[in-house]
Amino acid sequence: MRELVLLLPGLFLNADAARALGAWRFSTPSPLKGGWRLAFARSLGRDDLALASPANVVAASEGLPIDAWFATPLHLIAGLTTLHLPADGVLRLTAEESRELAAGFASTFGNEGLVLHALDDGSLLLSGLGACAAETVDPALLSEQAASQGLASAQPVGEGAATLRALMTEIEMWLYDLPLNRRREAAGLLSIRSLWLWGGGAPHHAEQQPAAAAAPVDEASDFIVYTRDPWARTCCRLADLQYEPLDLSAEFFASVAAELQRGELSKLTLITTDRAVSVCPSDRWRWWRPRRDALSALTEAA
Repeated sequence: MRELVLLLPGLFLNADAARALGAWRFSTPSPLKGGWRLAFARSLGRDDLALASPANVVAASEGLPIDAWFATPLHLIAGLTTLHLPADGVLRLTAEESRELAAGFASTFGNEGLVLHALDDGSLLLSGLGACAAETVDPALLSEQAASQGLASAQPVGEGAATLRALMTEIEMWLYDLPLNRRREAAGLLSIRSLWLWGGGAPHHAEQQPAAAAAPVDEASDFIVYTRDPWARTCCRLADLQYEPLDLSAEFFASVAAELQRGELSKLTLITTDRAVSVCPSDRWRWWRPRRDALSALTEAA
């Protein structure tokens, strides 16, 4: 029995990948109260991980200061009155690019006590803001429709919001003429125009728990999580659960479709911001369900 769970916050699934997976009789979307993080943490028996700030969980696992915030690279487009985040505007840097960015940041902002930490997967965490409290938005959850309306509604709010907004503005000015950006543009890649600070807050330390207590998953199943999200990977490590990097290529989804067709995959579950859909090989006989591709299934009743 093998189940595949794909975490796709923000619906980052291109049309080629959706076509390669094909049309299936997906279940009706199930709402996820509290969002995908709470649902995922509960599946591991670790509600505490969802209640903590996401950046704190990752920082604690990496042995970094737990006052950290995610610093997600964005490519922004200037509009008439505001900046916009295009559909491909959330950037994923290589580990080498992240280390170069962190080194350059240290030379400019280091005397302010701020440190940009480059993780092995290319993710970035920022520490040194101290007890800064603000409500923030994960940029991966900004849909294309919301992004087209600009980022004004997604700005940090709360007591420490002004500090975060001011720092992000300073960072945007620093990034403007960065050598790394010139090389990315020369290579045909999108330039880094902002580091979006989010996911920080009250300190939290996530303790390692025994796998039997942390992951109430059917022991007979081969349960693997495919994800690019650093928080989800940290949760898997704490629960001693296997995970793999998520490949969004058409080839990967074609292989998933073939395994479902042959019955080698007992269940496929797709999780996005606040809902999930699933399909099993036997669902092909549920003729009352319409055949839909993955994007149609996930966006239904969104």
